Amino acid sequence: MKEEMVLVVRRSVLESLGIFQGLEFDIDRYLARILSREHNFFTPRSSA
Repeated sequence: MKEEMVLVVRRSVLESLGIFQGLEFDIDRYLARILSREHNFFTPRSSA
């Protein structure tokens, strides 16, 4: 069975946007930067 891949967002990006815990409803503040290819990558779940 092929290992599952997970999306990872660089911590530095989250820190620059403002760290939060739980749910964040102001998604416009985060979404574009988090989904930008330069700020995220896929990695095997076992490495995450």
